[in-house]
Amino acid sequence: ATHAAGVVTAGTGHCRRVSGSTRKKRLAHRLRPHERNGDNYLENRRLVAVLDVNVRLNKLTNCMIANSLATLQAEGDKKSKQPSNNTILKEMVAEQEGLCKLYEMAANETKTTFNEIRDRKKLLNQQFVFSILQSEKDDNDGALAEEEIGLFSSIESCSKVEEVARDHSIPTRKCREWKDISELFKGA
Repeated sequence: ATHAAGVVTAGTGHCRRVSGSTRKKRLAHRLRPHERNGDNYLENRRLVAVLDVNVRLNKLTNCMIANSLATLQAEGDKKSKQPSNNTILKEMVAEQEGLCKLYEMAANETKTTFNEIRDRKKLLNQQFVFSILQSEKDDNDGALAEEEIGLFSSIESCSKVEEVARDHSIPTRKCREWKDISELFKGA
């Protein structure tokens, strides 16, 4: 049995107070090596997974939309027997094709980084992200939503994908080192 102030000592039936640091030390030996190596893997694995899934889902979604819009445009051209003058549709196709290319390249560039993190169960010494800025779909005040794209293993890899975004007129924030979740709470 236990009571609020302590833990039952095995075999004695007596309760004794265990300090927080002692409790942590006792629990630490039960953890697998990657869980006690101090690299914040456990704290960050959900954030890492979200970044990974976000890139892959956006790739699928934006490429599917780009293909659908291009097909719609081609069908319209076929019916009218001349190229479409629908500038709105042309702009939509160009925007979606740009996003498709961006996310395809990001998925290719980040795949090995995510696989390495997953296999090693440890964050890399450094990883990089950049952000794209897009207008809120349901917001009329011109506010921009920022979406982080990464994790890239090098600043060069990150910059290469960021350049693709800029080439397609997608506003970005520069590549930067990704700080793990523990950085958010320092000094708090």
